[in-house]
Amino acid sequence: MTNRKQLAPAALAVAAFILVACGGNAPSTTTHDWSNPQTIHFADSLHIDLPSMTKTADGLYYKDIKEGTGEEVEAGDVAVVHYVGYLPNGKVFDKNTEPDTAYTFEMGIGRVIRGWDLGVQGMKKGGERLLVIPPDLAYGSKGADDAIPPNTTLVFDIKLVNVR
Repeated sequence: MTNRKQLAPAALAVAAFILVACGGNAPSTTTHDWSNPQTIHFADSLHIDLPSMTKTADGLYYKDIKEGTGEEVEAGDVAVVHYVGYLPNGKVFDKNTEPDTAYTFEMGIGRVIRGWDLGVQGMKKGGERLLVIPPDLAYGSKGADDAIPPNTTLVFDIKLVNVR
C-alpha cells in the first residue's frame, strides 16, 4: 500500500504542471506605467534610445532618421504624411502607409495631437522622423478609444510626403 506522504509530492507536482500549462488563460494582472518616457522599457523593435534623441522643452523626443529636402514645414503649412503609431510595447495602434492614402493636416492649429504639431514642425519633404510623445502631448488621462490606454506615451515613425 502506498503511503499518503509519498503521494503528496507527486500530487503537488501534477497540480503545479496543470497550473503552468493552463496559466496562459489566466487573466493578466500586469499593469504598465507608460506615462514617463524616461522610465519606460520600450520594445526593442522600436529602437528607442532617448539619450540619442533631441528633447524639446515640452518633453517631446525626436530623432531624424532621414533628412528631407526643400523648405521646412511650419505652422500654417499643410503636411502630408505617412505614419505608424506604436504603444511602448511595440504594438501598432494605427498606421497610414499606403501610397494613395497619406494623411493631410494643417500644421499648428490643433487638428492633430500637440506632439505631432511639435514633432512634424521643421521636417522637410521626404524626411523621416521618430517621435516619442509623452501623454500630455498626446491623449492624456483620457486615452483614445480602446486602442490607447490613459496616460500612455506614444511612438510614431513619420514620413513627410509633401508640404503645401
